[in-house]
Amino acid sequence: MGMKMKIYNKMLFLILLTAVAIFGTSIGIVSFKIKENSLKTSKLKMRETAGAASQKAKMFMQEYISSARIMGELVQTYESIQENYRFDIYKNISRQTLYASPMFLSIRTIVEPQTVFTGDENLSFSFFRTKSTIEYDSSDLSGTEIYGETLHNLHETVIPPHTRSYQNTQVLQNSYTVPVLHYNKFIGVVSIDGYSSDLQGYISKNITHRKESVFIVDHQDVLITHTRDSLLKKDFASMGYDSSFYRAIAASRSTGQSALLEGVNPFDKEECFFALAPFKISKDAPRMVLVLASPKSIILAQANKSFYYSILTGLIGLVLLSGFVWVIARFITKPLSAITNSLQRISQGDIAYKYKLKNHSNDEISAMAMGVNRLIDGLNSIAGFASEIGKGNLEAEYKPLSKNDLLGKSLNQMRESLIQSRVEEEIQKRQDDKQSWVTQGIAQFGEILRLNNDNLEKLSASIVKNICLYMNKPQCALFISNNDPRDEMYYLIAAHAYGHPKVVVKSVRPGEEMIGRVAQDKKTLHIVNAPKEFPVLRPELSTDPVPTNILITPLLSGDVALGVVEVLSYQPFGAHEIEFVEKLGANIASTVNSVKINIKTADLLKQSREQKDILAQHEEEMRQNMEEMLATQEETEKREAELKAIVATLNTHTMLAILNPEGKITKINDALAALLGFPASQMVGKYLDAFTIPDEASRKEFSQLWAEVMAGNSQKKIQKIESRKRSVYLSETYVPIYDEDDHDVEQVALVAIDVTKKVDYDKEIAKLVSEIESYSK
Repeated sequence: MGMKMKIYNKMLFLILLTAVAIFGTSIGIVSFKIKENSLKTSKLKMRETAGAASQKAKMFMQEYISSARIMGELVQTYESIQENYRFDIYKNISRQTLYASPMFLSIRTIVEPQTVFTGDENLSFSFFRTKSTIEYDSSDLSGTEIYGETLHNLHETVIPPHTRSYQNTQVLQNSYTVPVLHYNKFIGVVSIDGYSSDLQGYISKNITHRKESVFIVDHQDVLITHTRDSLLKKDFASMGYDSSFYRAIAASRSTGQSALLEGVNPFDKEECFFALAPFKISKDAPRMVLVLASPKSIILAQANKSFYYSILTGLIGLVLLSGFVWVIARFITKPLSAITNSLQRISQGDIAYKYKLKNHSNDEISAMAMGVNRLIDGLNSIAGFASEIGKGNLEAEYKPLSKNDLLGKSLNQMRESLIQSRVEEEIQKRQDDKQSWVTQGIAQFGEILRLNNDNLEKLSASIVKNICLYMNKPQCALFISNNDPRDEMYYLIAAHAYGHPKVVVKSVRPGEEMIGRVAQDKKTLHIVNAPKEFPVLRPELSTDPVPTNILITPLLSGDVALGVVEVLSYQPFGAHEIEFVEKLGANIASTVNSVKINIKTADLLKQSREQKDILAQHEEEMRQNMEEMLATQEETEKREAELKAIVATLNTHTMLAILNPEGKITKINDALAALLGFPASQMVGKYLDAFTIPDEASRKEFSQLWAEVMAGNSQKKIQKIESRKRSVYLSETYVPIYDEDDHDVEQVALVAIDVTKKVDYDKEIAKLVSEIESYSK
């Protein structure tokens, strides 16, 4: 009996060991396969997210760089403009560029003197944005570092974040610089500044978890943006990352290939996955690398969840199986050799059907044999079921032996759990596919928006056509604002319907119709099951279906609605389609803004060329007139010598002053200045009446005299002047001097003679005459 009990214990151990091996293998294969697939999908999505974020960063920077590049090219063309007007024209274009781009913080220009600008202008100046106006700053000294950095690199550059003061407000900003080359020689730099937070916020939209971070490393291994503001402008090599991570950054920047690697974040000591996405802001600029860091705990969370559920279900099934076998074994009282032999085979994993026992009676032994037979059947069924599950066939079914078959129920529960995991994985995959569709669409339209960026009509036609093709929609229309603050209108610039471009003349004001409402509210409008009479563009055949679902999205550049895109569909729009159109709308707004600037700049360049032709014609006329001028030069020189002699005589023997049409002193000799009691240098640039007119009545009289002089009539008067505590009488003669064409009075010559003694004599004579007359009476 003791020997048989040992055999029974051995058989029981073998049965349990066999069940553990079968279940463990099946569950392990399925669980690890699910975890591996989930991890692979998450890594792929992370690389795609990093790539999309790098393209967004590239587009964001290019908006600044392209505007700065246009301003630099404008400087190079200024040789065709008259020198006196170059500086003013360039300042006006700089101001208008900043006004038309709400995201720009300031525009700075530094040009070496005596290149394209001449004269006394300050060649280091900037325009910056305030809350309500655009301010001009000619004393901006903050461009020295930018100038030196651009001169050193000689390519389009993003200067790392730095602080600048705007009206006593400290701002953390990035500078996007473009070198200005004049005949392949560096002569200056154009820089456009923007908030550092704008770039970080723009690329951080791709982050889906608060523990994720995204940052950009430039070609000098300096951080130009980071989720942590304290790390901005720091050397990347000093942050404590593993050396292999630096080599991966360098390799990605050198080859232009994206990469995914594992490492430890030195700031929180957490293991992370790092996705590297290199990009260039222009053809000649070195590559930057965008890094998306995501903790392993986030990436592995979903995979581990499915894995743990599978393991837990298997363990529950294994426990139930062990209990089931144990209960059956307890009721065996008399182990027989046939039953013992069968159990030994089973315990060794041999569960072939040939070891099933034959039943000849209805006693306990027969019931035991039937139990062994059912065990063999059940194990074979379990093995077959586990084998199908291991192969990935979740459609396989396991039929419980009875309503009390806990093991069978556990197996079926495990299968349902695996099926649910697969369903969740497919749902997640569909969501990832939709997000990938949005990302790929934005990337594809990034290439489309770079074409025809000098022709707004062609660009608009390409946009609506490709929206219809990519989204598989029957209609699309694009409205663009005329940017007229006095009478703002949104014009239908391009439409595409039923596979063909359409020409429709339509315009709406803000607040009118649905287009105007969306432009005014700056919010997307989604209409489902609109009346069939709504679409303006009808199908060619009356029997064709009419789209009744409408999506209207504003084209926002900051807080400004530059236009509206309208898409029509036969079915309601999905959330991912709405997200795609909204993101695309922001990119279209940025491109339209750049195109308008490019067109305006092209018009200015055309005007410059026309002015150049006119100047050439004038130059020819001047050359012809030069010969005539040479003929009269001798006579002019002779007259000039005579006039100089006359002026020298007047300056020596009289008191002389030259006034401009406003009455300000432009020249005054020392004799007249001494009489008035002031140094001549202090009187130049001031009004004459400030020194000679004592009261309001005299001022009115002088105004009448001055009006006669400006009308071309010489005037003469005797003026009383209080000088050095004595009264002086001056005989003043005002002589108008005309310009070369003898049309307008260009200057007025004042010749003054001291007649004080004569006036005194006249007074004495008048007094004597009066006395004589009184005596005669």
